[in-house]
Amino acid sequence: MLAPMRARHSLAVVAVALAAAASIPQASAGPREVEKQEFCANKAGLYFTDFSIEACSFLILSHNKTPKDLAIVFSHRCKEYLKEKKSDRALQDCNEAIWLDSNLLAAYQIRGLVYEQANQHRRAVADFSQVIAQQPSSASAWEGLCRNELAMGHIRLAISACSESLRLRPSEATALVTRGRAYLMSGVLDEAIADFDIALRANPTLPTALYGRGIARLNRHDYKNGEADIAAAKSIQGDIAKEFADRQRIKPSDDVMTSTWPSFDITN
Repeated sequence: MLAPMRARHSLAVVAVALAAAASIPQASAGPREVEKQEFCANKAGLYFTDFSIEACSFLILSHNKTPKDLAIVFSHRCKEYLKEKKSDRALQDCNEAIWLDSNLLAAYQIRGLVYEQANQHRRAVADFSQVIAQQPSSASAWEGLCRNELAMGHIRLAISACSESLRLRPSEATALVTRGRAYLMSGVLDEAIADFDIALRANPTLPTALYGRGIARLNRHDYKNGEADIAAAKSIQGDIAKEFADRQRIKPSDDVMTSTWPSFDITN
């Protein structure tokens, strides 16, 4: 029997999606198949992705699953391919899962993450919206909707979606940072700083919150603290400035506030 191995890398957004996934029925399964089901589902993120993919592939080839049970297996393998950033393989499996069971919300949730990873934000919005239509209490689906609306420049829709996610799951750092970015892009600096502050109380070294707060502070002419936040963020994540510039077009401008301090260009 293969020994379980603890995974070194896991995606928090995928863990949320996995928590929503149904368990594979085990009533008629033999001991070996039950073991494979555990490895494939990888609920606690204990196994390497290739280990889980192998287990899922075994179950798919076993030919003893109902369409709904098989859909769950495909959704699990989709999630594992997503961790590997193999978007094409992940999309193929999530599509198969949805074809087998069009009511499997976990497959839509994971496919939304696949589309997001592939920068197909409009399709991601459609999948997260599908989950919300059937399960409006899904904080992770609202958060996914927020991220992808923001990526398309729909600031008000992003703020609304993140606010709903935070109502359902208060003080969640990712949603706070995303809403903080949206406020920053809209020039609502006090609200942006408030969201970044709350996120940093839970994780004082969160680079996205530090960098976002730094930009907001600079735009409020709080140069000392703004510079300190940005320097701290860059020391944790060297490419944080590029991430902000690429994802939300938040970047230093060519203008200068004074002879010392740069201004920041926040555009849509």
